[in-house]
Amino acid sequence: MTTMDVEDQLQRMNLTYLDQLGVAMQSQPSQREKIREDQIENSEGGYVWAVNNLNRTRRFLILGTTGGSFYASEKTLTMENAKALIDIIEKGNGALILREIVQISLDGRAPNQSSTLFALALCARALQLAAFEAVNCVCRIPTHLFTFVEYCELIAKATGVKENSSGWGRGMRATIGNWYKSKDPSLLAMHITKYPQRGGWSHRDLLRLAHPRVDPERDFDRSELLRYAVKGEISLKRRREGEDSEGMAEEEPPSKALLLVNAVLDVKKLALETDEQKAVELIAQFGLVREHLPPDFLNSVPVWRALLQKMPMTAMIRNLAKMTVIGLLADGAGELTDPQQLKAARIHPMSVLMASTTYSAGHGDKGKLQWTPVVAVTKALDEAFYLSFKNVEPTNKRYCIAVDVSGSMGCHIRGSSLSC
Repeated sequence: MTTMDVEDQLQRMNLTYLDQLGVAMQSQPSQREKIREDQIENSEGGYVWAVNNLNRTRRFLILGTTGGSFYASEKTLTMENAKALIDIIEKGNGALILREIVQISLDGRAPNQSSTLFALALCARALQLAAFEAVNCVCRIPTHLFTFVEYCELIAKATGVKENSSGWGRGMRATIGNWYKSKDPSLLAMHITKYPQRGGWSHRDLLRLAHPRVDPERDFDRSELLRYAVKGEISLKRRREGEDSEGMAEEEPPSKALLLVNAVLDVKKLALETDEQKAVELIAQFGLVREHLPPDFLNSVPVWRALLQKMPMTAMIRNLAKMTVIGLLADGAGELTDPQQLKAARIHPMSVLMASTTYSAGHGDKGKLQWTPVVAVTKALDEAFYLSFKNVEPTNKRYCIAVDVSGSMGCHIRGSSLSC
């Protein structure tokens, strides 16, 4: 048999196979054809099996709707998920949703808390007391609290019986007040100074709406911290009852919480040209963080070196670009590959992957900052990605991975820098 004969036979076999494949594909029903009564039409116009409300809610709480999807807008997806949540709550299963919200939030399974806080605000509107009790667990930093309040107001205006309903009832005021009264003074001082305002809300706004009552005699530190949040003023010392041997009123030494606030006020008065070393000393002494510093100090290598001594892993990953620009990471970032630090910070692999993708690109999706990626840092991020999988609890279930090669795979996932 000649080479030509072999090629002819292979070609005929190939055509036969393709013909058979074509017939087999034609015999399969199209996704656009409804073949069962329990199928529903999806956003693309095809027919699929419906996802129950609980699974839809879990997807929403973990993945969110930021940026929408290839076939549905962000607004459409949010409305669909909100309806599913409301349906579960109206059927008397609101406690189930609330349990899912708290568990997903505490386990760190959601890369972004926005959808979790939106769901909590919906539950607060319907369940009141039970949902408000979960606020301290879910809203662990002021940013979460501000977002929760914003969603509560939006939902109240959309669903309120009274016109211009604000949602600031007795339960809401008590919940916000309790958030401030339940925090340890040192932690509260850090929260108030590190996150003074976010998304158009400030501590001053919340405190003026909530009116929490704090007795200055019994809880002097907290009283002063709240006064600082509202008025920007603070007193470090108070007088004790009684007199000392010289007939003078004895003074209490200032607490760590009040000294931190005072240090923040001091560092904001410093000038980079003359007081760089003083800023480094305040950072080392009081544990000041990046958000406490004036913008000029964020271009100083000694200041960033001081900040790195106690900087949490998540904050470090978030600031890799800035540290690269000022030349601090020329030799790499070995802390990124420390398994203990990764575990303590509960870093999720997806967070590392998004940081790695953005850092390798040399620019972010927002802002004008550009940098030349350091190879050692890129390798450290890659290693940290695999190490961080130890932070994810395995499901011990089997998975079927289906590969989609359509155009929708090129769109960004939930507004991130990643595509499928």
